Amino acid sequence: DVVSNNIRIDVTNTPFVQPYLVIYRFDTVGKTPGSGWFVYGGVQRKLEIASVNDKPVTLGLEYRAGYSGTLFGTERGLAYHRLSVSLTAEVGEWTITPTVIGQVRGNGQRPGHAFVDRSRMFAQINVSRSL
Repeated sequence: DVVSNNIRIDVTNTPFVQPYLVIYRFDTVGKTPGSGWFVYGGVQRKLEIASVNDKPVTLGLEYRAGYSGTLFGTERGLAYHRLSVSLTAEVGEWTITPTVIGQVRGNGQRPGHAFVDRSRMFAQINVSRSL
């Protein structure tokens, strides 16, 4: 019930951290409320910290801040701060990336009317294989 368009801009030719910006536009279809936009930007860094069987093991660090522009009924304002730490390794033909993410509510929105209502910590694991 929502159509989403986005654009991402990465600045990759920087010596220490790589900044980026992502802009989303959401348009609802039918009776779903909440058309609007959301933008987040941050910096990321990847460091090869080891090698296993001649394949790199990479540490990823990322900070991002998100800003909500009244998306899905939230108030306009700084939505969250997020810090992520990941570790990427190749196992055979597979690439495995576990990530730990800490996120806190931004100071631009009231609890109950915010894109992110509370602080949280969560983890994810991405598993991929090139075909």
